[in-house]
Amino acid sequence: MVQIEKRTDLERGWTIYSLSVGSTKVEIVPDAGFNIKSFEHAGQSILLEPPTLGDLRGTKFGVPILYPSPNRVRDAHFTFQGRRYGFTPNKGKNFIHGLVHSVAWNVSEVRELVDRQNPADDALEIEACVDFSAGSPQYEHFPHPHRLRVAIRVAEGRLRWTYTVDNEVGTTRVPFGFGLHPYFRYLGSRESTFLRVPATAWMEAIELLPTGRLVPLEQTSFDMRSPRTLAGFSIDDVFWGMKPDEHATIEHRTSRLAIDLVASGDFTHVVVFTPADKEAFCVENQTCSTDAHNLSTIELQEAAHLLVVEPGQSFTGWVEYQVRSSG
Repeated sequence: MVQIEKRTDLERGWTIYSLSVGSTKVEIVPDAGFNIKSFEHAGQSILLEPPTLGDLRGTKFGVPILYPSPNRVRDAHFTFQGRRYGFTPNKGKNFIHGLVHSVAWNVSEVRELVDRQNPADDALEIEACVDFSAGSPQYEHFPHPHRLRVAIRVAEGRLRWTYTVDNEVGTTRVPFGFGLHPYFRYLGSRESTFLRVPATAWMEAIELLPTGRLVPLEQTSFDMRSPRTLAGFSIDDVFWGMKPDEHATIEHRTSRLAIDLVASGDFTHVVVFTPADKEAFCVENQTCSTDAHNLSTIELQEAAHLLVVEPGQSFTGWVEYQVRSSG
């Protein structure tokens, strides 16, 4: 069964889209940064949901979109090609999580993708965008005329984000990073929750800001190349060297459910946040390091992996969560 529902929250006036394909249902709120309110599969609620709809704006619930600077920016500023960019500090003296998670996105299309030959591939997709144009709050801090487009696709057991940084009408180079910040619920105990992150290196950091030094995982206590229980494992760290043919995997062994976090080749970094005092944890696919703009400026581009879109061009990538039964 494929079904699209659209309703308006009477208190806030926000529109909520419900996309259901088979046993998978996703609720999306464009007015709250195009965030995911809920993601359910086979009766299991995968994500930490907000207590009220208003709480979905920000970066504490669902799957906030991070752009153009995932995670922290040192001292709330960076320089690119001699130009200084300043932000309002919101994490001590630093700036965190970008400019698009708390603004209203404009929906451009909602479409049904039906495969008559193979119904298992039926999907629903909603596309929305946020414009960086003169007069917008996001343009004030990142003054490049361009557009960020994201299409969210729902299929049976699958949830995909396809992003496009559209600089086709721009006249300047756009330096960016794109990331997702999901809050996964524990579907059972921490002891029975296992995480695999087949990265190449751990990024040394001071006060959660990477230095640019890449440390081989076997030299650290953060090696998750084989599944590792989250019991007693509390970190907030950046991992480098992800490859498209090797993805992160979450195993909920009590619930016999696994989630594969598959991504295109531009997603070279993963941030893992497993706080000891929270009912959720984060496995954040990113196209770049935390503080990538500043690392790139000091010629640590390999570690940073800052992406740049030239005038007249665009850049596209994707992340897909694939839910499956596990043994």
